[in-house]
Amino acid sequence: MDNKINETLTLMARKVAELDRPAVWVNDNDFGGKGSQEWNEEKWRRIRATAEDHFGGLPSIEALEDLVAYYKAKRERILTDDIPTFLAENGLKKVTLDDGTEVSSEEILTLKTLDSVKALAWVTENGGTDLIKDSLAFGKGICDERLIAFLAENNYTYSRDSGIHSQTLKKFVSDRYDEMGTEGLPPADIIEAKPFIRAKIKAPKK
Repeated sequence: MDNKINETLTLMARKVAELDRPAVWVNDNDFGGKGSQEWNEEKWRRIRATAEDHFGGLPSIEALEDLVAYYKAKRERILTDDIPTFLAENGLKKVTLDDGTEVSSEEILTLKTLDSVKALAWVTENGGTDLIKDSLAFGKGICDERLIAFLAENNYTYSRDSGIHSQTLKKFVSDRYDEMGTEGLPPADIIEAKPFIRAKIKAPKK
């Protein structure tokens, strides 16, 4: 692999790794060990001292939230724009860097259900009936195991709700998209499905 490609991707992967690294304010074995009262007090003391030293006093919550939002956006830009664009420009989909890190791009769908009733109908019409879960809600203090067919005969008051877990729906739509392309996607006025390219970084095995 070209040295320039390796250097550029290594730099990008390193930035993501730095943003994802755990916050180590206090070593796990110091001050009585992680989770102890002394350890927790020291952790919060160091967090407070760091923030006050940086801001010259008590930082505003809004300022801290702005910092978090900025660096989350920076990380997202590297993963959804910088790396995918660089890989595409160099005709690559997956590379292994000199340090063993694997960098690749993959297509991902984001879903937003706009009409839950019509979404369930669409899933049913397209072979996903078994993915839909029904739940019954009885009145307070009522617990009966008889089947739905007997409920009306016995004058039980209950409500019925049908739904599909968001991750189950995402997999169902993604599988159809992988198999059929855009023709497998639901109508946009029912479920908004947007494909986009995202980088995947896999650290080398230690």
